[in-house]
Amino acid sequence: MKGLIVLEGLDATGKTSAGKRLVEMLKEHGINAVYNKTKNTLLTRTFPNGPMYLLEYLIDEIRVIRPAIKQSLVIQDRYYYTVMSYNAALTSSRRLHFARPFFSKPDKVFYLTADDNVREQRWIASGRQGFSGVFHRPGLADKMDYEYKKLLPKDTIYIDTTHLTVDQVAHRLFDAIM
Repeated sequence: MKGLIVLEGLDATGKTSAGKRLVEMLKEHGINAVYNKTKNTLLTRTFPNGPMYLLEYLIDEIRVIRPAIKQSLVIQDRYYYTVMSYNAALTSSRRLHFARPFFSKPDKVFYLTADDNVREQRWIASGRQGFSGVFHRPGLADKMDYEYKKLLPKDTIYIDTTHLTVDQVAHRLFDAIM
């Protein structure tokens, strides 16, 4: 099995934990699967804006994703949808949408959600600081969620992770893929 599976959603909805567990499950079933999460490098730490983040994702697309999907099932933790939805929510600009054709078309896209209080608890439990920072201002999560839903493919599979364990989310992902 080869291809690209994308996990999207707001911060602390379980994308990373469930994505890593999903890769373990796929490997247990003899499927060559790899987990990938685009890293923020010096470029985006120096110039933290939408176009630079988009460039990071495009570099990752060329260096990591395209070669990997030729031989593996890639589980991608966030994709270009993230940059476009966050940029639109923060700036009310959709100027980055031109880049869509430069990215591989995912075989499946999952959008993970969770209640805001649960997301904040998960954020704190993970040891991260500043849940009320720039991406967690009042009303911004709703705007990002709205922008995501406008961008995501019509066949996106939505999973509310509010009351689910990591294993339960990973099993739902696994079942939908298989």
